[in-house]
Amino acid sequence: TVAAPPTTGGIRAGGNITINGSADFDGNTTNRTDDTQIYAGKGISLNGNVTLPVKRDAAGNPLKVNGKIVLTDNEITLGTGATTTTNPNQYNNFTTATQTINIPAYADRKLQEFTPLASAVVKTFNVQTTPINTSADWNTKFPAAGTVTNPTVVRIINGDLNLPANINLSNYILIVENGNINFYQGNPVLNNVKLIANAGNINLNSTTGTNLSLSASGNINITGNTSLGGTSIINSNGNITTNGGLSMVNTTATVKMVAQGDLTVNGNTSLKGQLFTKKNMTINGQTTIIGSLDALLNVSIGGNTTILAK
Repeated sequence: TVAAPPTTGGIRAGGNITINGSADFDGNTTNRTDDTQIYAGKGISLNGNVTLPVKRDAAGNPLKVNGKIVLTDNEITLGTGATTTTNPNQYNNFTTATQTINIPAYADRKLQEFTPLASAVVKTFNVQTTPINTSADWNTKFPAAGTVTNPTVVRIINGDLNLPANINLSNYILIVENGNINFYQGNPVLNNVKLIANAGNINLNSTTGTNLSLSASGNINITGNTSLGGTSIINSNGNITTNGGLSMVNTTATVKMVAQGDLTVNGNTSLKGQLFTKKNMTINGQTTIIGSLDALLNVSIGGNTTILAK
């Protein structure tokens, strides 16, 4: 006897799904609630060592019919006319159907998650006339932080916001009107912070954050060892790329990534949440994801990957 099938979580692609290397989508073999259900609109290719949820006989071994392993019901759904290659030929019990993949719009996410309260006081900071080169500059020149319920809103004008190393920010909404937000020097701590690049990119390096939200009209690049707590939102009108270690601080932390371009996750990654892309999604490295992956185009998964439903 096994638990009911999952109600949330899975991999959905409007195009092709390609899985290379070692991948586990089964989790606990006696618990259906953590199974990863897969939808591939145009086809699926399973290469390497892939573990899928399958039906089992009385001895607990994978059930076979006519020499093919029987997948659990609705485990892999293919679009009409989709193709299977290589390892899929050793399985049966595929489902054929058409599923709708909905990707949140950049403007909608920005409006819902990144609009300051109407009562908020917005301060303006000119990076040309008041450059920030050190953490001491930040402490003496930048507007003071707000509170959790009333963060300080700062509108940055006339260029990029380049922040020094080892800076600790809490309770801010920083809006760069025309330029990038750069934490190239690394090790910032960002708690209850929203970073908004209205006409530019966001670049983070080795970041620790709780309830951190990012929104960029361009690309979002996250490098180094990054740890996120609480609820984090990463919203890009371009690409989202992570390199290095990306992890959740505890089991209750979640992240939602929405890219209107490509979404790429590289390195040692352990996260819980939802990943959306309007184009292609690529997952590489030592990766564990609890949640869902949705791509309008193709999904490619490599390395040693475990994906489970929430």
